[in-house]
Amino acid sequence: MPGVNVTASGTCMTSSSSPRPTSSALTFSESDAEFERGLNSYDAPAVVEALHQYLASETQASLSSGSAAKRQSTQLRSVFYERFSQILDRVFGNDAISKQKYGGWLDYSAGLGVAPAPGSAAAQAAKKRTEQRHERTLAGVATDEDDVEDLLTSLTTSGRAIVKLLGGGVRTENGSVFQFLFRIQHPVEFKLALDMLPEQSKMSIVSGRGASLLFTQLLHKPLAKQRLDLRTPELLVSITELYLFYFLRHPASSSHPSASASASTAKTGMAASASSFLSAAAKVRQSSWRMYGKEGVAALTRGNPYNVLLLQYLRAFLPDSNRGVKSRFHGKLLKDSNLFLHILIEFWLRQNLISFSDEPVGASTATAGVFSSPPPGNMLVSPFASVYTSTSYMAPSDDLLSSLLLTIIYLLSDSFFPAPLAEDSTIRSQGGAAGMVVGSGGVYLSRSVNMLRPPLYAFFRLVFSRAPIGLSPTAFLTITDVWLAYIQPWHCLCWIESRDPATAASETRTDEETLTGYTPAWESYVLANYHFYTTLLGAFVERAKELDFSAGDERNLQIIDRVMGVFNSDLLALLRRASFHLEKCQPLAMPYSFNRRTHSGSFSASPKTKPTTGDALTATQAHVLTFYCKSLGIECTPVPLHDSFHRDAERLFDKLWTAAAASASTTMSVHSPADLYQNVSAVFRASSTKTVDKVAEQVQRLSRMLRRVFEISDAYVASTAHSRSSSAATGGGLESFAPSRDKNLPHLLSREGVFQLQHGMRLCSTDTAEYIGDPMLSPICSYEVVWLVRLSYKVSTWLNAHFGFVNPYHGKRLEDNLEVDPANPFVRFRFNFRFLASKVNLSYLGAFMLLLYVLYFW
Repeated sequence: MPGVNVTASGTCMTSSSSPRPTSSALTFSESDAEFERGLNSYDAPAVVEALHQYLASETQASLSSGSAAKRQSTQLRSVFYERFSQILDRVFGNDAISKQKYGGWLDYSAGLGVAPAPGSAAAQAAKKRTEQRHERTLAGVATDEDDVEDLLTSLTTSGRAIVKLLGGGVRTENGSVFQFLFRIQHPVEFKLALDMLPEQSKMSIVSGRGASLLFTQLLHKPLAKQRLDLRTPELLVSITELYLFYFLRHPASSSHPSASASASTAKTGMAASASSFLSAAAKVRQSSWRMYGKEGVAALTRGNPYNVLLLQYLRAFLPDSNRGVKSRFHGKLLKDSNLFLHILIEFWLRQNLISFSDEPVGASTATAGVFSSPPPGNMLVSPFASVYTSTSYMAPSDDLLSSLLLTIIYLLSDSFFPAPLAEDSTIRSQGGAAGMVVGSGGVYLSRSVNMLRPPLYAFFRLVFSRAPIGLSPTAFLTITDVWLAYIQPWHCLCWIESRDPATAASETRTDEETLTGYTPAWESYVLANYHFYTTLLGAFVERAKELDFSAGDERNLQIIDRVMGVFNSDLLALLRRASFHLEKCQPLAMPYSFNRRTHSGSFSASPKTKPTTGDALTATQAHVLTFYCKSLGIECTPVPLHDSFHRDAERLFDKLWTAAAASASTTMSVHSPADLYQNVSAVFRASSTKTVDKVAEQVQRLSRMLRRVFEISDAYVASTAHSRSSSAATGGGLESFAPSRDKNLPHLLSREGVFQLQHGMRLCSTDTAEYIGDPMLSPICSYEVVWLVRLSYKVSTWLNAHFGFVNPYHGKRLEDNLEVDPANPFVRFRFNFRFLASKVNLSYLGAFMLLLYVLYFW
């Protein structure tokens, strides 16, 4: 860099597996050759230090009053402007060197750093910062949002250097690129190629129709003044706009390496070491952020310098609603908040040209090359409309989803939420025609969330419908993780503080209902996002029935458990009331699955639960529901969970029980040799009942949750038509018809199981009945000798009494022995010679004695 010289050693401290830098001396000067040499180096700390010193000196020179210093600064800055695009390409990996070697500086710096040793100065400082932050939180004092020291501890040396170079602090003048760009006025424009834009934006610009807000309201200049040349189309943007384009485009860029991308680069000629290095860094990021449910932001930023920078930028551009302007520089940043949010939406959520159609045509049946025109912008679409893309589908990368998840958690942790519902009289005085809320809709949702909602909803619909499941369900599971964060805003405050919501709730001694999530305080948020809780739940269940639950992968069962666990009784009651209100307002509207249900053979004898007149929505709740439905671009059509999605829920129910049947059959085949030894080993046992299979327990719990959420009738049993192939392969399948059992005492039927047997809803046979009680007092069987049974009982009882072995059973009455768990056979040692009364065992014993007689006496 002009005027700055830095010399550094040639060792890069990224990680043990990181490639060595290309040079031992990195020098920035005015010559292009030395600048290129320094720029091509992978010694990120040294290069970053050189750039950092240059930017700090430039910032001070621009603010000084000396004319000579300003003239020199202007000359040097003109050189910097010429090289700024090269620097951005090197940082974000768009240049040829990055594509051929180890990626850009940002991707190269990803990975886990060396944690400070316990008891070291760094560890003690981190502990002290944590204690101070906790004390400030308890005292209600706002924390310093510029402080990211705790997040930097998980980064490599190069990662910390990159954050120092690009960091977005709003209080201290640290000489970073961010401060240099946004603190100083730059009278220069840069050319931006349209190839860097998402497909939807590119098509809108070239066609001149339907251009998004990004290039009109956001850039403050109409497309007519851009002087586009269709042969080499380019846009003119400011230096701050150019930087935000590069930064927010990075996770969505095709040049950004991911786990799959790293594997493909090896095939295109990249060295094996470079491919393995990028793949390892990508796997670190992917395996870390999925722990956000317990670790929050700490999991999303671990080993990921991009997400650390993103969190800083979110704090700078989109601060908490109750936080004021910290400085004059911060006030300048807030003017670009729309710019930041619109570019984020454009690159992350508008990669595909998304359209909706009322024709129920799947993406796989759409004719290639035939594109339907999207509906007009002011036309509302049905919540059951099919979603498709007019171009080839571009799947979101794993890093894009992690960054989007971090953004959602940050926006929903705003102190604005939960917004209390206004009184009916207040809303009625503010209401306009048709009873709608007057204004932009920012009353019950923050401005940022309200802007993010429409493209986010379309994004969820598209990715849920297109995410592959067959070979690997990872893409489907990751988009579900992002959706779960949006529909659980009550956990976002804990996540942004890197805390486990369950642990935080137990520490504050909240009630059990708070632990389950939703409370009536979040009524306004749920009503404003009605279709995120109903339509997207249906989109999830429609694809979830394609998951393989028999492969031993617990992630598939866990994701069903997590989704169903969100919908507690209070939340379901509110959604029923909302659906009932929309149905009452539009009596001719019917759920999408109405025609399918009339011709289906589903066992749904009991009618759905409908709210009574006293449970109707208030005027305030109705205003919020209808206004935000229309602001989302969706018709106010009811989406009752039972009527709309119970068919898909029943298929998922069948799939779960098929997996349980396969697991039970496998367990039986594995343990069959031990079952043959059961009679002989009974002398050391108190009972001989088998343990309950873990998968079966999970399936029973998930089945109850599916019945509760989708109001599946108790009369419905898993269909053999959907488990015939599995039954033929495993020889089982009848386990799906087993009655439900008590969770704490699995050897007993639950009240639901008794009801199922009494009304013929489950299979029942005397051959499957098992004895419960003292094994020595079990009924005498046909294969036993009666007098030997009685003799063995007397001998066993005398021996147990003589040696003081306690009998856990009490007599023959069933009621007296229900609390004894037969699944714990080795709780107490007891003698039981009942097995000697078996004719089969007597035959074996007689043959053995005869063999001994022949061997020793003949």
